[in-house]
Amino acid sequence: MVNFTKTLPRRFLPLDVVIKTSPENINEIEMGINGQLDDQSMELGTARRKLLKMKSSEQHKQLLSVRAVFSTTAMYLLKRLPLQNMLLKSMTCLRPLKRLEQSSVAAVEVLSTQLHMEENTIVNIVDEWNVYQLEDDLEEKERVDYYWKEVISQKQKGGKPKYKFLLLLIKRALILPHGNADVE
Repeated sequence: MVNFTKTLPRRFLPLDVVIKTSPENINEIEMGINGQLDDQSMELGTARRKLLKMKSSEQHKQLLSVRAVFSTTAMYLLKRLPLQNMLLKSMTCLRPLKRLEQSSVAAVEVLSTQLHMEENTIVNIVDEWNVYQLEDDLEEKERVDYYWKEVISQKQKGGKPKYKFLLLLIKRALILPHGNADVE
């Protein structure tokens, strides 16, 4: 989501301004006209060709409108998107490649807390996560639910589930709706 919020400002703001802004401070980017790129540097794609055919005064007027649309849209998105939501941030630990990152342990703990797991269950989830991080024979799947089905279906030597507590977390996390309710 943060990459998306940097894509639009990149069309009309200098690259260094967008790059140096951390994900936590993305909504503090100055979108005012004084900090924007000049008319020739704005990224407009195929619309640029149509603008080049216009008179200079018309072209500048159109570019001012484009600037207004870009900055208004970017500011709206930065205010409305849940960029600082702890639940959403911590859910990124469920991506298969994230398990190898040290920060994933803390993210699993935050996710468990955000999903209202009991304290003793959270301790067990973190312990199982540490074991899960050591797995080396897991095959990445295209869909995250298929991947977790494979992980959770692993058994211990006695036939008991290998990740009994992790299963509780995964079930709670993956049943969260992730679509656009207005459209559905």
